[in-house]
Amino acid sequence: MEECSTSTKRARPKDEFIRLVFSWSLEDIFDENLYRNQVEKIPELLLHVDQYLGSYVYPLLEETRADLASSVDSIYNAPFAEVIALDASKPYDTHTMLYHVKVDSWKNRLGDRGREPYRTLPGDVVLLSNGKPESVADLQRVGWTWTFASVTGIGEDENDDNYKSTNFKVKTWNCIEVEDGQHKSLYVVFLTNMTTYQRIWNALCMRKNLNIIETVLCKNDLDEEVCELCALQGDKQLNIKSEPTVLSNLNESQNEAIAASILRMQCDHKPSVQLIWGPPGTGKTRTLSFMLFSLFKMSVRTLVCAPTNVAITDLASRVIKLMRESFEVGSEKGFITCPLGDILIFGNKDRLKFGSDIEEIFLDYRVDRLVECFAYATGWKNSISSVIDFLEDCVSQHEIYVENELINAKESNNTEVQKSESRSLLEFARDRFSKTALPLKKSLLTFFTHLARSFIGDQNFQYMVQLVSLLDSLEKLLFQDKLTSEDFENIFSRQQTVDSSQSSVDVSPLLYTKTQCLSILRYLQGSLAKLDLPSVMNKTSIPGFCFKNSSLIFCTASSSYKLHSVDVEPLKLLVIDEAAQLKECESVIPLQLPGLRHAILVGDEWQLPATVVSKLSDEAGFGRSLFARLSSLGHSKHLLDMQYRMHPAISHFPNSNFYLNKILDAPSVKDKSYERSYLAGRMFGPYSFINVLGGKEEMDDFKHSRRNMVEVAVTVKIVQKLFKEWNGSQEKLSIGVISPYAAQVVAIQDKLRLTVENHERFIVTVKSIEGFQGGEEDIIIISTVRSNNNGSSGFLSCPKRTMVALTRARFLFEDYGAYGLYFLQALSMDDWILGNERTLMSSNSVWEAIIRDCKDRQCFFNADEDGELAKTIIEVKKELDQLDNLLNEENMLFKSARWKVLFSDYFRISFRKLISPHLKNSVICFLLKISTGWRPKRRSVDLMCETSLQIVKQFKVEGYYLVCTVYVVKEFHYEQVLKVWDILFLEEIPKFLIRLDTIFNSYTDDFINHCKEKYLDGNLEVPKSWPISHDIVRYKNINNIKFESYSSGCDVDGRSCFENSKVSESFLLMKFYFLSAGVVSYLLSDHEGRELDLPFEVTDEEREIILFPRSSFILGRSGTGKTTVLTMKLCRNIQQYSIASEGFSSAKSCMSLSNRVGVSQGTSGFNNILHQLFVTVNPKLCYAVKQYVSLLKSFVGNELYADSSSIDIDDIDEMGQFQDIPDTFMGIHPDKYPLVITFHKFIMMLDGTLGLFSNDRNSRSVALQTFIRRKEVNYDRFCFSYWPHFNQKLTRNLDPSRVFTEIMSHIKGGLQTGVSREDYVSLSERRISTLSAQEREAIYDIFKDYEKLKTKYSEFDLADLVMNLHVQLNNEKLKGDKMDFVYIDEVQDLSMRQIALFKYICKNVDEGFVFSGDIAQTIARGVDFRFEDIRYLFYKEFVMKSKNIGFAGRREKGLISDMFNLCQNFRTHSGVLRVAQSVIDLLSHFFPQSFDVLAPETSFVYGEPPVVLQTGSDENAIITIFGGNGNFGGKMAGFGAEQDVLLYNFFGSSPLRTQWRVVYEFMKEKDLLDSSFPKSSPSFSQLRHSVLCSELKQLYVAITRTRQRLWIWENTEELFKPMFDYWMRLRLIQVRKVDHSLAKAMQRASSHEEWKSQGIKLFWDKKYEMAIMCFERAGERMLKRWAMAASLRTDSDRISDSAAECFYDLKEYERAGRIYLEKSGESDLRKAGECFTLAGCYRLAADVYGKGNFFTECLSVCYKGL
Repeated sequence: MEECSTSTKRARPKDEFIRLVFSWSLEDIFDENLYRNQVEKIPELLLHVDQYLGSYVYPLLEETRADLASSVDSIYNAPFAEVIALDASKPYDTHTMLYHVKVDSWKNRLGDRGREPYRTLPGDVVLLSNGKPESVADLQRVGWTWTFASVTGIGEDENDDNYKSTNFKVKTWNCIEVEDGQHKSLYVVFLTNMTTYQRIWNALCMRKNLNIIETVLCKNDLDEEVCELCALQGDKQLNIKSEPTVLSNLNESQNEAIAASILRMQCDHKPSVQLIWGPPGTGKTRTLSFMLFSLFKMSVRTLVCAPTNVAITDLASRVIKLMRESFEVGSEKGFITCPLGDILIFGNKDRLKFGSDIEEIFLDYRVDRLVECFAYATGWKNSISSVIDFLEDCVSQHEIYVENELINAKESNNTEVQKSESRSLLEFARDRFSKTALPLKKSLLTFFTHLARSFIGDQNFQYMVQLVSLLDSLEKLLFQDKLTSEDFENIFSRQQTVDSSQSSVDVSPLLYTKTQCLSILRYLQGSLAKLDLPSVMNKTSIPGFCFKNSSLIFCTASSSYKLHSVDVEPLKLLVIDEAAQLKECESVIPLQLPGLRHAILVGDEWQLPATVVSKLSDEAGFGRSLFARLSSLGHSKHLLDMQYRMHPAISHFPNSNFYLNKILDAPSVKDKSYERSYLAGRMFGPYSFINVLGGKEEMDDFKHSRRNMVEVAVTVKIVQKLFKEWNGSQEKLSIGVISPYAAQVVAIQDKLRLTVENHERFIVTVKSIEGFQGGEEDIIIISTVRSNNNGSSGFLSCPKRTMVALTRARFLFEDYGAYGLYFLQALSMDDWILGNERTLMSSNSVWEAIIRDCKDRQCFFNADEDGELAKTIIEVKKELDQLDNLLNEENMLFKSARWKVLFSDYFRISFRKLISPHLKNSVICFLLKISTGWRPKRRSVDLMCETSLQIVKQFKVEGYYLVCTVYVVKEFHYEQVLKVWDILFLEEIPKFLIRLDTIFNSYTDDFINHCKEKYLDGNLEVPKSWPISHDIVRYKNINNIKFESYSSGCDVDGRSCFENSKVSESFLLMKFYFLSAGVVSYLLSDHEGRELDLPFEVTDEEREIILFPRSSFILGRSGTGKTTVLTMKLCRNIQQYSIASEGFSSAKSCMSLSNRVGVSQGTSGFNNILHQLFVTVNPKLCYAVKQYVSLLKSFVGNELYADSSSIDIDDIDEMGQFQDIPDTFMGIHPDKYPLVITFHKFIMMLDGTLGLFSNDRNSRSVALQTFIRRKEVNYDRFCFSYWPHFNQKLTRNLDPSRVFTEIMSHIKGGLQTGVSREDYVSLSERRISTLSAQEREAIYDIFKDYEKLKTKYSEFDLADLVMNLHVQLNNEKLKGDKMDFVYIDEVQDLSMRQIALFKYICKNVDEGFVFSGDIAQTIARGVDFRFEDIRYLFYKEFVMKSKNIGFAGRREKGLISDMFNLCQNFRTHSGVLRVAQSVIDLLSHFFPQSFDVLAPETSFVYGEPPVVLQTGSDENAIITIFGGNGNFGGKMAGFGAEQDVLLYNFFGSSPLRTQWRVVYEFMKEKDLLDSSFPKSSPSFSQLRHSVLCSELKQLYVAITRTRQRLWIWENTEELFKPMFDYWMRLRLIQVRKVDHSLAKAMQRASSHEEWKSQGIKLFWDKKYEMAIMCFERAGERMLKRWAMAASLRTDSDRISDSAAECFYDLKEYERAGRIYLEKSGESDLRKAGECFTLAGCYRLAADVYGKGNFFTECLSVCYKGL
């Protein structure tokens, strides 16, 4: 693809439009002065056509430029798609290329350019780029290539409404390199649609029918009322063909407008333009619809246009309604449809959005119906012939049918089939008639509805009507009960005929009807065949046929361009509705259509004009309408002078100030019955300005719009007053709240949502001014927002906006601000304006006149004159002005706390949803107050649960209720705490209480009694405590629990669970958080939308492990809280050390772990640092722990955002997240503790401390990483680079995974260093060995060959590095920091020798080590041992050897703790755990030597069994369900898991293939087989099935990632069948066939707020791509841009690292160093210095080392440079 030109282009008007636009460079597009010298003011009076049309050319180009600039500027939020196929077509011309494009799917279809999902349309301008641009800057970067393209056509299969336009053609002026239909990384981004601009350009360049255009240029012609020739004819009668009552429904001015317009239209001598001026409420649209109906009756070919699709469909609907009403009283009123073939509407279906009322006149719908009707095999000809055949030959057809039935019976050897078993003649006839008559009726209805009556002919039309009636009669006669087959045969035999002289009385009704039908059918068969109907073989001819035969055509002005290319009968009249909103240059499109001689423009120049993007074009008059220009020139207008909407008090101001007092009030609005008083007092009369003092305008959170919270409160209060007065009334009341500012609209909507309930008869609509145009309500309340000292009113000063607002109300109007004329058009029956008098009076706008008028008419009031409004203003000002003192930890409420207050996740979510800061403050204040022991005295707050008898407390806080219970926790003693469950409305509490009662029912009576005990200290209720010896049992025997179900469609297994709910909604699994000063600060602060993982309460079992004072071993399955225990234990030690460092006398003052973590002690740092080390293998888990530990540390210091590093969790590598930690244990900065690192980083730090890789310990980072990347042998390299080179006789019966495991875990990674052949082979003699001596001999031979090859290649494996470290550490004392505590998580992924390395780093053997893991989750290649082996290793290598190396330890034989087993699962439910346990059972059976046996996991929560999805023959069905929701498998991070998991083709992709059948052996031993299962199955062999162990562990890990729902799908049934049979036999799974109902059940709709909340959480977790998707679905444009910016920053850093590594590999050290220097991070400076040193750039290296404060390195490199 060629780079876009940067040269500036200047246009010539005759240039092709799109070519010209595409010639612009980015600089041109964003150059606001590009056409400044060419754009001139468009004059009102023009001299000739060329001047007229030419005056719009440059303003059009400037407007196009501005629109395109706006689109490109918002490219980050534009719909886009990735190209999957690109084929070059025949060149469009010598300069233009044409391409067929196919994209995968459109993303971001909503964008921000409209609310409608994006669909590709012809005329779309798209950007083709080699990357997805997120900003204009991307397009200007080096390496980016892009070009503009224009969509020319859509794929043929894209008529489907659900199709997303993924196949289309584009043309471009730059060549795109294409190879075999592919282009690497090509994206298409939608910018804008140029269709209207292109059509205007073409219209300005064409010179077709200039009759009307020349007329509008000649002012004298416009002033002339009547043609001279027509005047000579004398009293010409107005020929208006209409129903007698049509015009009688209109008033005099409406009738006069219609009559005058039609009279001028009847002149054939001189073109004319008529203006109908329709102010708001004067019935403009009603008048126009009656006029069009009259024109239709007069057969005047008329084109009706409007600027928008909404306007044109509304007008068309009204005309069709008149048509139907007229037809219902006409001669064909008994017919079921109305003839509409003369009327047509066309345009884009998606944008027209028409209803069923006008569907029959839509062009595309009509074409489809006519194609069906004209089809040869099924159309009208075949239908008529079929009915004729039935009426003439039914009897003979039945005889043939019977004969065929007998023949079929004989061929099937069924000789017993008798003729009597066939259908009788009457049954046959009835069936045949139904099948032939229905298609004929359908064809007749199509003719009747979709073909013009003038085309069909009156005779044919009448015959069709008659035929339909006869067919109905014939049907009734045929289905009479008394009719027999014999009667039918006599009547329908060929001998039976009716003489023409006979009447229906003389013969059988059936025979007579049949004869009449035949007669009409034969006539229509011949007559219709003579019509000039289009051929169905040429479908493209049918639209032209429809245009040609329509006399009344509706479309937008832009769409009328299509008529220039269609062969239609000349049109006579053009009618433009809403003409004041249509640009004059756009009206040129229909004005030049052939035949047009007259135009009628209907509108009101005081309405909102057309939108113009460019300020330069707007100033030139580009947005001015033809209606406005002619009106300004004094052209006569037919004024509709009677308004029917507004109360006279409301209409007075707009009438006197804008319509020169020419508008009359209709009798209906002046009648006393029209006067309504909704609220007492003159302030709330029909029209009033309410002056709101004390308001303050402010920008919203995004600085995009303004709001005034005082006006918001007053508005809401008025609506509340209205609701109170209306409540109970049966009348409907509609209230419209209008504001010019979007932020004000949102604020009012939010407040109303909280305070005013929805009701079908009490309707409140809150919109902007533009959103209300064209609407009307009973009451309009206008909030003008602006309140300042300088009189600034912004666009409120625009009089047209004020006009729109003021004229929307019918009864009442209130105004709070300053918005000019647009407001005036919003006036309804009652209008109330809210605003600040001083600001608006100083605005030099129409508002000065409005306020003076209100004062003159005594309609001006101060808001505080109403007592309720005055109170509201005071309260809201107090709320807004209140100083927030809750963030101060010295607050007495914190210091006086007696109760430990815990709040739940439910409360946390509900609290976040509270809108008012004042309300949030009040809730926190109340919680802190009750934590002191204070309780409200005025009324009882205790509620008794019905079953459990537990007491639930409800505390009222400003309309909400805090739901709390007393709970007993165990730490150093048993003590009562206060649990806050949620904050709810009163009506929500009963249902919530039922759920709580169900949970409390699982508690023992003794536990609940302890919760209910009270202890008073004076007037305070304080918590009670009991010694630890006082054993309080919390849960009952689980077998006796009975509870309600809260999940539909599942049966509760009471033997294993307490609760039946979703995991995410479980009360028993819910986290609780301690209300500390730090947490309060988080809750009340804005915290940039960040949702932090607060320190939460742990269980008694977890707390016991955390408080255990000695080195320990924690074994637990997935989701049992192992990592949580480790992190909490780590932070507990920090807190204990903090307390000791501050000189506290007792650690007992910290009441619990979470208390200690949450309460800020004001600790800023310690003199001596507690050295703690947390190590795990998985870098993603490491990152999550690091973030969480950093957060817990921050709560110690009350700093919520301690770590703001930007690392994308899905791009974490082994070293990338530790750039701030040196590769040595020497000189680590105290702030880096506790160290949370991967094991890989750990051995790099050991290596760096020892200086093994390089003598220069400080110049090793880049070289070391490069060396590892090139030379390390992992399992993949072992398989692909080594395994094929081994002796095939040795490898023939061995699996590479098992061999690699034996080498790494036993030969090189065991406790002994350098295991000999004899020692290794002797392992076969052990009881637990599964390998024979011969097999071990082969493995050892492979090991020897492996070592030789590795030496030859100069490569190493991790075991080599570990062994080398052991050798060095045994000979050399490790320098640097020694750890006080070491935590090793997921220890199952380490070999024994790797684990033994930790003995060198920590001297605190008795207390300093915690090992955590689960052998069932060992997924690392090359690791094989049981967890029990770790205890032996610890005893032998750590405890016993600690005496020999001088570490302080026990002098007697070392004693170590037993293992702590965690069996309570907090992640998922019982349904998933049962399946996981079944996998554990297989592991423990087949591989007992590699597995630790634990008690089965338990869960408090019941859940449905996992679902096996069966798709039948449609393998794509699963893609249909999951494909639209992102990638399979979901991203997993932290120590949790995703909500739902799809186990996708696990067995189909497993290397075991058919070896899964060994499961049948296990089933046989467990007596699980029956006759339906295979009779034979393979016997288990450790050698042959060695991979089964790792595969089962992988399966276990995959299953236990599930939180709620697990789906399983396989495309190879044979491979899955063994496990399927196993699970089905145990009844652990359910099978569902994929269909629509299942798809709906599997999908979960999320609200915009949920998407936003999830996006914020993902953002702070550094998952930017997922956050972007969430913000997109939430419609949060700014937040999406926020996430995009962060993602781009991360990508930039990652790309820089990759580039630097590449240059380093190429030995271009200086270039690599400069890239690291640009990033300028601490570790990057070190790398840059190393690279400059290698490049010999010693001065640069010294400067960089000096900048990073690496003084040792700086001196070293200075010495080298001497």
